[in-house]
Amino acid sequence: MKVRLAVTAVAVAALAIGALGSAGAQLLNGSLPLAGIVVTQNGADLLASTSVSDAFAITSGFGATDYAPIPLGTTYGTTTLDFTNFTTFSLSNATFGSFATTSGSFITHHADFVDVLLLGVYSPGPGLPGFVPTPASLRISINQSGASLSEAITLNSPPLGVPEPGTYAFGVTSALGGLLMLRRRKMA
Repeated sequence: MKVRLAVTAVAVAALAIGALGSAGAQLLNGSLPLAGIVVTQNGADLLASTSVSDAFAITSGFGATDYAPIPLGTTYGTTTLDFTNFTTFSLSNATFGSFATTSGSFITHHADFVDVLLLGVYSPGPGLPGFVPTPASLRISINQSGASLSEAITLNSPPLGVPEPGTYAFGVTSALGGLLMLRRRKMA
């Protein structure tokens, strides 16, 4: 009985010390728009390419909520999006933090347009004090028009989800059902 009480007391003390150590630290909430500069691919078009790179990513607008302290024009270094292994993608700035990918998937992949959702963790730097590494997502959209490429990137915390195919099917089925009901009313 005394041993159990002692073990419980030690566990409670350890939890209390851990809570004090992280007091005030919180998860990030918000979004940040970025753009890829000098975007290149390794194929004739986006469907034939296996990777897209940029010279650097730069904030293209003001961050929302917890990302608001990141100034417009902040650079995040060179990025490469490997279509065969999304987990190699990372985004990093020494002052404001970095994003490390844990998984990813194509939303759309055509010869002239690619849309990808990456899931991972954004670890804030010293320019975002009081925050801890946070689950996040990056939505990367790449457009090819002729030989020109443009890249838009949006960082979101908490992460955005990709609708399951069943969600689309449910939406289409619901819309068709609504149209049939309207048609029956008009016929009656």
